[in-house]
Amino acid sequence: YQAAGNIRRTFDVELASIRDKKVMTLDRSAITGITVTAGGESLALTKISRPVASAEENPEGAAAPEQAVTAWITADSIDADGAVVDGMLSRLTNLQCDGFPEEGQKLDMSEPAYTLVVHGAAAPDTLAIYGPSGEKKFLATSSQYDFPFILTEWKVGQVKKTPPEVMGNTEDKE
Repeated sequence: YQAAGNIRRTFDVELASIRDKKVMTLDRSAITGITVTAGGESLALTKISRPVASAEENPEGAAAPEQAVTAWITADSIDADGAVVDGMLSRLTNLQCDGFPEEGQKLDMSEPAYTLVVHGAAAPDTLAIYGPSGEKKFLATSSQYDFPFILTEWKVGQVKKTPPEVMGNTEDKE
């Protein structure tokens, strides 16, 4: 068989350019809780729905139907900063890595500096972030992906929130 033209460019590609970079996908509606671990501190949060009563009444005099708002609480029923939690989860919904370690590169994956566990209907999903692996790059692993990968400092900053930050206390932030 013959092909018209030069098709070499089609097949002459680097492995990194065709490798799947999606390392975590989450169904946000199925998430029931999260656990954040950083710097020796751990924080477990549970997702709840709270009814929000409306002051308006419909014309027949009956109360308007109640609406629900999502809240994240600790085991002691203390509210976390919902905007911070939602921001973290939105970044994880379809997390794509920024690259992969060089072949033969020595990887220090002894103890993660940060761990985020997302609990849902299925088995928990885990994202572990290790120390820096080069300039503004971090080594990470995911329970949904078999190999270590690299995330940029910006992407790590969007996902990595310490327990005090999740609770809305920004005074402890470095």
